[in-house]
Amino acid sequence: MDAAVIFAVSVLYGPTFLKCIPHSLSSLSRMQNRKSKALSKTSEVEGRRKVSFGDQKDQEHQGNERDADRPASMGAGRLSFSHLSAASTESLSSSGSQSPSAAFGPPRLRLDSSNQSPSLDAGWGHFDDSEFPPSSAVPPPAAPVDTSPSTVANGRVPQHHNKSRAAYNKHIMPRRVILIRHGQSEGNVNEEIYATKPDPDLLLTPSGWKQARSSGRALKEGCGSRWSGIPVGKESIHFVVSPYARTVETFHGVLDAFVPASNYKHIKDEGERMQAWYAELRRLGITWHEDPRIREQDFGNYQHPEHMKQYKRDRHRYGAFYYRFPHGESASDVYDRVSTFLDSLWRSFEAQKADNYVIVTHGASIRVLLTRYFRYSVDEYNRLSNPCNGEMVLLAHDGHGKLELRGRIQLKEPSGQEDEEKETECYEFHSTLRTRPVTHTRLRTVRMSDEL
Repeated sequence: MDAAVIFAVSVLYGPTFLKCIPHSLSSLSRMQNRKSKALSKTSEVEGRRKVSFGDQKDQEHQGNERDADRPASMGAGRLSFSHLSAASTESLSSSGSQSPSAAFGPPRLRLDSSNQSPSLDAGWGHFDDSEFPPSSAVPPPAAPVDTSPSTVANGRVPQHHNKSRAAYNKHIMPRRVILIRHGQSEGNVNEEIYATKPDPDLLLTPSGWKQARSSGRALKEGCGSRWSGIPVGKESIHFVVSPYARTVETFHGVLDAFVPASNYKHIKDEGERMQAWYAELRRLGITWHEDPRIREQDFGNYQHPEHMKQYKRDRHRYGAFYYRFPHGESASDVYDRVSTFLDSLWRSFEAQKADNYVIVTHGASIRVLLTRYFRYSVDEYNRLSNPCNGEMVLLAHDGHGKLELRGRIQLKEPSGQEDEEKETECYEFHSTLRTRPVTHTRLRTVRMSDEL
C-alpha cells in the first residue's frame, strides 16, 4: 500500500519538482555572489582603516614634534588614546560602549594629606605640596589610583598628575594676585542708611576716595620693593571688580593713579568723559571685567539698624560661618559662589594673560577667598579679622604653579596734613594677616569620645 502511494505521488508531482530545481540553483548562485561581494567590500574597508590609522599615527608624530616646546599638561591640542590608561583602553574594547567616566578609569580621589591646620603665624598661607589650586581646564592624564590600605590610612593617595598640573599652572599664572577691599563707604560711617538705600548702591565717602587713590599710588609705585622689586605700574594689569557701586568707585580711584581723571575735565558730557578715559586705559594695556560672584555678603534687602544688632548677636551664638541673615546669605553661601569664581579664575588667567591680577571686592569676600584657596578651617575663618578699607592682601606666584601669601598692605591713619606725593607712605607692610583674639571668637566644641 505504501509503495503504491509513493509511486502515485512521484508520478503526479515529479515533473513539477524537476522544474523547480533550476530556479533553486539560480537563487543559490545569486546568494553566493552577494556574499562574495560583501566580503570583498569588508576587506576594502578594513584596508582603508589600516591606512587611515597609519596616517593618523604619522600626523600625531608630526604634531608631537611641533608641540615639543609646550608644557606637558597642555597636551598636543587633540584627544588620542594615549591619554587613556592600559586598563581603561582594555575596558573600552571589551565592553563596547561605556560612559566617559568609566572609560577614564576610577575617579581620582583627593584626601587630606594632613590633619594639621595652617598656623596663624608668618608661615600662614602655605599649604601641603600635594594640593594644587582648583584649577585647570585641561584634564590630567588618567592613571591607576593606589587605594591600598596603607596609602588610605596615611590620609593621601598618589597625586600622579601633580607635575602636569603644576606645569600648566606655572604657564598661565600671573606674577601676583592682589586683593583690595573697597574704600570707606556711606554704610561704614552711617549704618542707618542701609534701611533706606540698597546695599549695592552705597557710594564712597570723601575719605573713601582718598583711600582708593592712595591704594592706586601704592599699587603703581610705592610698594615695588615689597613686591619682588618691580612696581606693578610697569607691568600689565587685569582688574576683576565687584559690581557694587562702592567697589566700582574704588576701582576708578585706583585707576586715577595710572591715568588721572582730571585730564578729561574739558569733556562736558559725563558719559563721553568716562569713555575717553576708559579708551586711554585700554591703550596702556589695563584691562578689567566685573564678576558678581565676588559681591558683598547679602545681609538682607533693607537692613533696619535695631534688627541688625539682634541678628549679629544671634550670629555670634550660632556661629559666624553658618548663620544666615533673614532674606540674606551666610558666610558658607559666599564660600560656595567664591569657589566657582576661583575655578573660572584659572581659565581667566589663560584667556586674559597679565602680570598682575587685582581683585577689587569686599571684606567678607576676601576672607572667604583666602579660606577657600588655602583651605583654612572654619575656626580659622572665624579668627580672621575683616580687612580695613583700602587694605590690600598680596598673593605671589611661588614659581611652581601655586600662590603663596606674602602679606598685607594696610593704610595708616595720617598724623597730620601730608602732600599728595607722600600718601603712599601712609601704608605699612605686614607679613601676616590680622586675627581676632581667641576670646572674641566662638570655637567649636567637639568631643574625642563619649567614653572619656
